[in-house]
Amino acid sequence: TSAPSSLSTARSLIGYGFQVNDSVLDGRRVRNGTLQLQQLVDTSVAGFDTPLEAADAARLQRQADVSGNPWKRWVSVQLDDGKYYVYAASIVNQRVPDLAGGAAPLHIFGSGFAEYFDGQAWQTQSDA
Repeated sequence: TSAPSSLSTARSLIGYGFQVNDSVLDGRRVRNGTLQLQQLVDTSVAGFDTPLEAADAARLQRQADVSGNPWKRWVSVQLDDGKYYVYAASIVNQRVPDLAGGAAPLHIFGSGFAEYFDGQAWQTQSDA
């Protein structure tokens, strides 16, 4: 897939989302409800080659954010082109179209925690 169409596909996912189950870490609820992709992170426009590069970019975005918004998350997603893209996302109340078309959410980063999908279930861990 050429870079322009990959970027176009990555941008087309804005507004889509997925359901996440309740999860508790150190006595705190860290996720639940519907997570909506709201913005493609600027550093992600070319896509990342590995999930670790995308995870590092998501962590940097989280650390740079000073909004204090407890509902904000950063999500890395692998698309059909094999590249990983990073999105700013939020937990929302309304129904949003489901993330589909081969896109698989891989990591979610929030305040002090990271989650990843191991192929069968979401795993939550503390993340500095």
